[in-house]
Amino acid sequence: MAKSAKGKSKQKSQNRITRITAGDKAAKPKKPSILATAKELAGRAQTEKSSTKTTRPSGAKTKTASKSKNSKSRRNPLNAIAGYFRGAWQEIKQVRWPDRRSTWGMVGALIVFTAALFLVIILLDYGFAWLFKLIMGTK
Repeated sequence: MAKSAKGKSKQKSQNRITRITAGDKAAKPKKPSILATAKELAGRAQTEKSSTKTTRPSGAKTKTASKSKNSKSRRNPLNAIAGYFRGAWQEIKQVRWPDRRSTWGMVGALIVFTAALFLVIILLDYGFAWLFKLIMGTK
């Protein structure tokens, strides 16, 4: 009836099960990070710039359209406020609102929890009042 140590270890190795969890890196394909994608795009832009460069005569000046610093520092506060509300509205549109049945279920759970907490607080208050009267010796 008693098995040897070798028999037990052999039996355990045969019954071994490999489980893959949600956090297992080998189970899901690796997505590129945003930072890696940004670096890749920057690298592509650099190669495109270097391939499209033209040679200029040494005395030629380049024209650049530069904006003044004042226009960048002075922004319209109404545009900022409107942008905030636009973004908030976009976020609200993405919300998945519950249906009527689940809403009433949550309301019912809230009422039950509130009633239970109310009873606990009332019982604690009554218990401490009774204990205080017992300690003080007044009835």
